[in-house]
Amino acid sequence: MTPQVPDASAIADTLREAMLGQFDAEDFDIEIDQNETSVTLSTDDWTLFLDRSEQLTAWIALDDEPDYHLDVRTVLDQSLGASSTNAISDANERLERLISDALIQSNDRFSRIVADFLTDGAERPTER
Repeated sequence: MTPQVPDASAIADTLREAMLGQFDAEDFDIEIDQNETSVTLSTDDWTLFLDRSEQLTAWIALDDEPDYHLDVRTVLDQSLGASSTNAISDANERLERLISDALIQSNDRFSRIVADFLTDGAERPTER
């Protein structure tokens, strides 16, 4: 049996709780589209978009493209930072891997790197 995908409000609430564990409320925005099928989490440096309208998909957009010649840990630290990576990982755990499963569906290189990090159970980064 396929697990039930939470509604957009539940996803947004979980993302908000995870982000508040790492950031002040004014450091990020969470929006649900008018059809309540997608959730957008945005910061000054990156945006996470989750769409649950048909097939669950997601992507992460960065303001600055990372140097992909570096190791994954360095790419994540330089692109998202430890606090963001920890918040996304926390939300992913709370949502039973929904974020990583959705990111895997993306054709976006960085989104797939984040998905791989989340599913590999790698040790979380520490603050710089």
